[in-house]
Amino acid sequence: IFLSLLIGTITLGFVSELYDWALGFKNEDLSSVFLIGVFGSVFSFFTYGIFVWPAVLIVNICMETIGLKPKVSVSDCKKLLLMECLLIGFISIYLSSRYQYYYWLFLIPIVSIGQLIRLKIVAKSAYVV
Repeated sequence: IFLSLLIGTITLGFVSELYDWALGFKNEDLSSVFLIGVFGSVFSFFTYGIFVWPAVLIVNICMETIGLKPKVSVSDCKKLLLMECLLIGFISIYLSSRYQYYYWLFLIPIVSIGQLIRLKIVAKSAYVV
């Protein structure tokens, strides 16, 4: 989950900078747009993101500790990962509307994509029946 959050944040930062550059809001060359998008996103992830991603990881760990047994079916795993996505989605919607910082809404697809990747990995695992 941590890796998917980091990759999603970098992608979002780069696309956002590229979008601003394409619309003419940025007058820099493309290489500086790339550097600002990538390194600015990494900086933001480890500074401002410290308020968001630890909560996401704690929610995931708690739900998986409570919800998973030593042997679990793929169906149960799907339900648990979907519940995690929904919970994080509701939290993101609440926080983004409360603080009027709508970039937090991008956390929903980032976490969802990470959960889909995790489901594929877990489905191939020896612990799933």
